[in-house]
Amino acid sequence: MNSLQTDCATTASARARYSIAGLRRRAGFASAPLACLLALLVLGSLRESREPPTTRWQDRLHEAEAAMRNGDIYSARSLYSQTARIASWSDDWTGVLAAACGLKKVERPRDGYFATRAMLVRAMIAAQKQRSAAGLNQVANAFASIGEHNAAAMARSHIQADAPENPATTSLQSWNCG
Repeated sequence: MNSLQTDCATTASARARYSIAGLRRRAGFASAPLACLLALLVLGSLRESREPPTTRWQDRLHEAEAAMRNGDIYSARSLYSQTARIASWSDDWTGVLAAACGLKKVERPRDGYFATRAMLVRAMIAAQKQRSAAGLNQVANAFASIGEHNAAAMARSHIQADAPENPATTSLQSWNCG
């Protein structure tokens, strides 16, 4: 084979590699993993939203408290998390605060109350959205009960003096995380 034939063969294979058909063939291999990733993302988001927001957080809270009485800490932790998620859907600071106070009983002080702190931040945001002075004050007290005095001060700093208090939220049970 002479050099002219070798150059022609090399050029022909290069053209086939960069042709439209070759690019489509390689794009098909690349799109399959992307389609799988997209499907996993969609299924993952559906899994998180499979519970309708009409579920009452109080029911889950009672189930979590019953699990605690029975000594089933794993179920109680899961149910407290579900309580907080359901209450968060409707920006109900009382439900998120109740779940955080219940979760505080499950968590150990040496673990730093990580999940409890996260729920208290969600409760603070919900109380702030509703402009609830009582809610922010109760969240601040809950932060102080786990030793987060800076977070308690921050929650209290968000209380607005002119915030109208919703009478429905002031009559609810005061959640004591102490």
